[in-house]
Amino acid sequence: MYQVTIPTLPGWHPSYTLEKEMHPEFAFHTLGEWLDELNLHDVTVVGHSLGGVAAVHLATQRPAAITRLVLVDSVGVPIQRTDSEWHKLWLQKRLRMYRTYGVHVVTRLDRALLKHSLIRKHHLGRMSRYARTVNILSLLDEVKVPVEFLWGKQDAYTPIATARTMAEHCRASNITEVQGDHDWPIFTPEVLLDYLTHYAASKA
Repeated sequence: MYQVTIPTLPGWHPSYTLEKEMHPEFAFHTLGEWLDELNLHDVTVVGHSLGGVAAVHLATQRPAAITRLVLVDSVGVPIQRTDSEWHKLWLQKRLRMYRTYGVHVVTRLDRALLKHSLIRKHHLGRMSRYARTVNILSLLDEVKVPVEFLWGKQDAYTPIATARTMAEHCRASNITEVQGDHDWPIFTPEVLLDYLTHYAASKA
């Protein structure tokens, strides 16, 4: 039996009202307080994309409570691309998602993203720029627990080379590739759940 707890960072949900824009790393630092409040121990932290950066921050903030870290197609190694290259890559990724998962399914995600953009577009833009440039390699040097990298084989946004670079900064790591692009966990959560269930059982 496993307990799954999902935090919402300050500023990420439309119900949040912020007096001023919050830097992403300040939001990440609230995770330690969240973990303390719930009094959780022996925790496996899972982070996808920018959530991977948050997961690494939490692992360094509360090392005694964290036993394993799973990074899923995480950002954190800057890739030199122009804005136009990033926009083109995003559009190509979006078109692949339409072909793979269907227009109806993907447009539900688009509506949620659009709603967030309209409510707090400057916040979303700042997070997007941060995700492209953040470097977590020095933080990974501080992580004392095993790190599992779970990566989509077709991820062009954060390619598998990103995982390999991160793994070089971990004391113990393993890389597993699955079918999918950068956002595969969003559209095939059952694949992620199956992997995490087997992973947790193997470490029990």
